[in-house]
Amino acid sequence: MGKLLSAALLLLIIFPIALSLTLDIPAVQNFVAHKAAEFASEKLDTKVGIDKLNVSLPNKVNVYGFYVEDYQRDTLLYVDHLKANITGVDGGISFGSARAEKVKLYLVESPNGVINIKEVVDRFAKKKKEGKF
Repeated sequence: MGKLLSAALLLLIIFPIALSLTLDIPAVQNFVAHKAAEFASEKLDTKVGIDKLNVSLPNKVNVYGFYVEDYQRDTLLYVDHLKANITGVDGGISFGSARAEKVKLYLVESPNGVINIKEVVDRFAKKKKEGKF
């Protein structure tokens, strides 16, 4: 029983440290960023991309080359560099402040008469309401 308790306690100490060290590796951060972009692309039914992610523990995030397409396959949003401070992770990530540099937002009317950003936001809201996002 003592060995089992010691092993469990050791695991509870080592696992968070190992996870934290693993997430500090740039290749792992970029892998996670690309998987998150793929997930968002699938849920929104449009292309979402991230060129590079840099997370500095405990609370700083830098995103480079954030891209979202509209449903006509044109650029909707491009952010060259986004800096953010994480304030919490309960039930999702909360940001305290963010700064975006070199932002390009292309608002155009789609062929069905709706502004392109509204289509993407409506799709996001619909998926979130249905519990699919």
